[in-house]
Amino acid sequence: MRTLILTFFILLSSGLRAPSARAEVGLNPNAPVPQPGNMGPLALPTLPNEDPVIASGAKGRGRLSIEGSLITSFSSNGEDLSVAPYMRVYVPFYPGVALTYDYVMYEHWRTGEATRIKNGAYDRRGGVQGDMRAGAIFYLKSETENIPAVGLRIVVKTTTGKDFRNHRFLDAPGYYFDILMGKNVYESKSRDALLTKIRILGTLGFFAWQQGAAEQDDALDYGATSVFEFRDGTKFSLEFRGYTAYQDQDDPMLLSVKYTHPGRKMDWVTSVDKGLTEDALDYKVISGVAMHWDTGVVPGSYKRPLNLRQLGASIRSGLSRISGRMRGSQIDH
Repeated sequence: MRTLILTFFILLSSGLRAPSARAEVGLNPNAPVPQPGNMGPLALPTLPNEDPVIASGAKGRGRLSIEGSLITSFSSNGEDLSVAPYMRVYVPFYPGVALTYDYVMYEHWRTGEATRIKNGAYDRRGGVQGDMRAGAIFYLKSETENIPAVGLRIVVKTTTGKDFRNHRFLDAPGYYFDILMGKNVYESKSRDALLTKIRILGTLGFFAWQQGAAEQDDALDYGATSVFEFRDGTKFSLEFRGYTAYQDQDDPMLLSVKYTHPGRKMDWVTSVDKGLTEDALDYKVISGVAMHWDTGVVPGSYKRPLNLRQLGASIRSGLSRISGRMRGSQIDH
């Protein structure tokens, strides 16, 4: 677990060390400014909506999950195709706080000639390492009868994604800052009810990505999701999400449906995305499994919002213990 936490902070810092993606534009004089409408479908994605409430299991313990899946993206004419193994890790770190990691391990891709020209790419097929993102979710306010639960999501896109010469990945950082909202609009008290819960999620925030040494594009990102939960634990969700920026080819918008079939320690997950604008690829299918365990790095109830006073006391206590050990070590020497 300590290794996992250390990895998070390494990835977070790596997103700040960015080579200039724009510098590679010189390789092809016809290459456009990097935007979602002329990049690979996994380069500048719209992030799925998330619940601000930290995932928890028995006795309020955090629910750690590791998802492994395959992402298949394709155009309606069949000329553009991308296949990539993908993983995501969700770590309840502290009551009210979760850390997230996701990684497009390797993308195998091909495009038609029209897409190659539009993207200013050299090749029509290839393979490349994808992006890794590291982030955190802070559960700030619990839900009431009339007000939704509220949280904050911060995600940093690192520079691991390569092959900018073919506009597959940006090889430059990006940053997401989102307000997350969640509200139950229906809960059945009957044990015989087929549909047990309907929960609405909302996202509104800011997304920026670097286009060069001194250039970036800024976008307003948004999303809304309806999650339907059934008696056997099955979940079905319908989601609308996207972002809109102020330049050209930077307004991806999509509709997504997701099905989750629960297991004791592993869920089967399948989602289908349909692009609604020219800046989003026509279709994306994600299918895989998510393993989960009831745990938490710091003990406590993860169903509650972040308590800043308690967090401050924990930090002071930790620093005090470290300081005491350092003094003890100096005395021994």
